[in-house]
Amino acid sequence: PPAPGGGGPSSVGRDTIADACLLRATAALRSRVRRGSEVEGLERWLRLDLDVKRRERGGADFFERNVRPSAEALRKFRDGNFESYDLGGTGTGTGSGATATATATATAVGRTVASRLNFLRSMTTNVPGAKEIEAAVLELLLRFEGADNYRALSLQRLDECLAGAEVAALWTAIERPGPARRNLRCFQLLDAVESGKGGAALLGAAIAPEEKSALKNGLVTYEFGKTAGGKKVACALLERLDAHRRSTVANGGDGAEPPEGGATHGMVEHVLPAKLGVESWDKDWPDVEERENWAHRLGNLILLSSKATPKKVKEPFKEKKERYKEESALLTQSVSGLEAWDESALKGRHGELMDLIDDIWGL
Repeated sequence: PPAPGGGGPSSVGRDTIADACLLRATAALRSRVRRGSEVEGLERWLRLDLDVKRRERGGADFFERNVRPSAEALRKFRDGNFESYDLGGTGTGTGSGATATATATATAVGRTVASRLNFLRSMTTNVPGAKEIEAAVLELLLRFEGADNYRALSLQRLDECLAGAEVAALWTAIERPGPARRNLRCFQLLDAVESGKGGAALLGAAIAPEEKSALKNGLVTYEFGKTAGGKKVACALLERLDAHRRSTVANGGDGAEPPEGGATHGMVEHVLPAKLGVESWDKDWPDVEERENWAHRLGNLILLSSKATPKKVKEPFKEKKERYKEESALLTQSVSGLEAWDESALKGRHGELMDLIDDIWGL
């Protein structure tokens, strides 16, 4: 049915509506809805929802309670339309009588939530292995809005739960488990949210203790820059780290704010060129083996707003860093302040990025 005022599912694409239904069915049934069995899965979800108490209301009520808000929420998430959510902290002490400290705290949490959503959007959109986590994200957004008679999540609780979803998405991207394990991780996260778990218990649903150290080591050694898929993960991850750094600066009074909505940087570039035989780099990187070992790691990748030509990618560092000065990403700008990009500089930045990851997710 058409939505009042021209909004709602009538203005949402059919694919988005279908995806929203499948994601909700997967979450409700705690079972992967396989290709070719979509109709059966949706029917099971409908039957599960239409219990004795609601049965007399029928499909129209089901549509209004489930399909409509789910499709709208998924569209907003995929479009990066996070400003449509109340991330200023309604219900968290930010009303007219709230103290300046409470308001500032809610604003900071809202920025973090926007950054988490942007990271999850990038991961679930561009990284096939992280796609399953979208079901958990959709459930969290619906709960935050109080849809389907859910008790609305507070902004702080949404932030805590999204942190778990981020870790789960990162784990799937780096460790690359099979579909069954990816779905199970999503279901474990949803179970933890529904049971009210928080802190270490919630994080434990996103990643097991023995997996935590493996993920940390994987992030240190993973060759993000070696494949197109790895570069997409690196782009999402560096965006998230840059937003965290920017938020830290903002909280320090600088006034800088993390970007909202969609990512503002479209790609990554190798500072040290990935291909050997670039004469201008031989002086700073005489050890070919070390160069090959570090060229594709996260510390050697930076965010750019536009793709550089092959010639510019191979330029000496003193010329590259002039380009980097003009970029908006703080983590890119910081590289432009270095005198040289040698082994010490690369390893130092790599360590700084790992520290940011630990600061955000406690890995």
